Amino acid sequence: LGQLRQRFIGGQVAIVNGVGYTPPDLSHFSAMGYWMNGWSAAPPNSYANGWVGRYLDTLPGAASEELLGVCIGETVPLHMVGSVAKAAGLPTYLKGAFGMDRTDANDVAMFDTVSGYSTAPTGLDQWGDGYARTMKGVLDLATQVQPAYAQPNDDPADFVSELTLVARLINTGLGTRVFHTSLSGFDTHADQRGRHAELLSEFDRAIATFYATLAPEYANNVTILTFSEFGRRPEENQAGTDHGTASVNFLIGNNVKGGMHGTPPGLAPAALDANRNLAPTVDFRSVYADVLRDWMKVDPYPILGGQYPSMGLIARAPNTDPAGSIPPPGARKRRIRRTRVKSG
Repeated sequence: LGQLRQRFIGGQVAIVNGVGYTPPDLSHFSAMGYWMNGWSAAPPNSYANGWVGRYLDTLPGAASEELLGVCIGETVPLHMVGSVAKAAGLPTYLKGAFGMDRTDANDVAMFDTVSGYSTAPTGLDQWGDGYARTMKGVLDLATQVQPAYAQPNDDPADFVSELTLVARLINTGLGTRVFHTSLSGFDTHADQRGRHAELLSEFDRAIATFYATLAPEYANNVTILTFSEFGRRPEENQAGTDHGTASVNFLIGNNVKGGMHGTPPGLAPAALDANRNLAPTVDFRSVYADVLRDWMKVDPYPILGGQYPSMGLIARAPNTDPAGSIPPPGARKRRIRRTRVKSG
């Protein structure tokens, strides 16, 4: 994390220690449900939406503006799903999006024909009409995001390339409020020392490349928040570690209050829980509350279902609209229906 260390020294990285929840759940599926849902009293496995989606629900045009939330990849994770708002899933490279590559004349003729199906009833009842509208929405969405794909990514499966694409989408000025992407492989039951170092190195390169690609006028309008469903157990397990509890969150950006936050969990045997795991010192929703209250400028209570005092993670609010750099929702030239761009 050499390059991230330099940002930390410059006060642009906040590290929150001991983040988790109690009682812990060491299942990948249940733990991700807790973190993505974010509701303080949600019973296990009863998640209909997520904390980011509930934030998107508060924005003007949430029911019709598809690009308020964008996920890089073919799936939209739970935390990006609202009761009204639905995030768009965008591919990592040009050929994965139906209607985006219009360099072949035959393809253009096909796309125009498919789009034209929505101009009048298809005669195939509500399902045929609905499908026609959806496909037109896909084509419209592909046209909107195409400028961000003008430069090819070297390796579309690489996390560096995914964050590069996020920066290009921000530079395009589509008015997106939240982007999601992910780096997997941290479930290091074995070969932890080597694999963990490789992953952190990839993360370090991705953050550096993201900021190198991001247009300067957006620098004060972007904060990166990291999370994982759980940390690792202190006890070694075959040159790795098992599923754990307390972990860390990173907040990265020009406007965060850099430094260490929260209390590191104790490592002494007496400080561990009954399963010899770290005892969390910070409820993960406290981090969410700071982001919602001090960065997104909304009341966290209706979104999280509980009161969480400020941790002081955000030093300054984002620039509201420097030189018109962030269009408000609804300001794009073309409004689109709720659709997803997907591969295939």
